Amino acid sequence: MAIELIPRREEKPVFGRPFFLIISTVVFVGVAAGVLVLEQLASAKKDELNSLQRTFVQDTRPQEEELARQLQEYRAKIENLRLALDQRQDVLWLFEFLEDTLHPDVFLTEFENMRENSFVFQGEAVNAFVLEQQRLVWEGQEGMQSVELKEIELLSSGRVEFQVEFVPAADFSGNISFL
Repeated sequence: MAIELIPRREEKPVFGRPFFLIISTVVFVGVAAGVLVLEQLASAKKDELNSLQRTFVQDTRPQEEELARQLQEYRAKIENLRLALDQRQDVLWLFEFLEDTLHPDVFLTEFENMRENSFVFQGEAVNAFVLEQQRLVWEGQEGMQSVELKEIELLSSGRVEFQVEFVPAADFSGNISFL
């Protein structure tokens, strides 16, 4: 046996070392799991951001063209009304004429165009018989040089779409005679 000059103390198991080793391992695993979870969330949010950017940058030309077409239609309608006002034509008589002579089942849907001394409307009638009655009423009115139905189209529902052009007589001052 060997002789020990300095006696060694017997080492007691240290409670702190295994405990701190376990705690350190748990913290390390927790941090590693947290990093992986955050990377996954960041990746998902990045994909969502890319998707939103693609949607934002997506070609909006068809919608822009549709809006431009609608804008042109509104400009044309405004131009028609501007022409009436610029020429200082008093068109109130025309609307009074239409109010007094329009059949209850005939609807004028658009003031489409105004040319010199003529007014064009788009309309719809319940059926062809009602439209013919309306044509006869309009043609029987004094003060109208001509009333011409154009672009008559029979719809599948039995309704009739049409275009009508009113040309007032040159000396017409708005006195409407009733049938």
